Amino acid sequence: RSPIHEAALAGHVGCLAVLLDTLGDSILESQNPVPSPCLAAQSRVGTEDNRARQCAAQGLGDTPLLCAIRMGKGRAIEYLISRGARLDKPNVSGTTPVLVAARRESE
Repeated sequence: RSPIHEAALAGHVGCLAVLLDTLGDSILESQNPVPSPCLAAQSRVGTEDNRARQCAAQGLGDTPLLCAIRMGKGRAIEYLISRGARLDKPNVSGTTPVLVAARRESE
C-alpha cells in the first residue's frame, strides 16, 4: 500500500498536500498494486463502496485520483485535479477516473 493512495481513499487533503509537496507531483500517476487494508474497515455498505473494496482487493492499479473518486471524497478529488492528476489515466483494467465519476453520477 502507498501512503498517497491511503490518503486519497480517506480523503485527507492535508496528507495529500504534504506527500505531494515532499515527493513531487509525479506520484499522482503512481498505481497501487496491492489491496488497501483501510477499505476492509469501512463500515458503509453501498454499491460503490463494495465495488471499491473489490477493485482494491484485486490490486487493479488505481491512481490516487481514481481511489478518491471511488470513495466519493470530493475535496480530495478537487485537490488532486488542481495538482495535475490526469482524468484519463486508466488502471490496469482500463477504467479511468472519468468513467468512474460518470457511473457515480448516474446512480
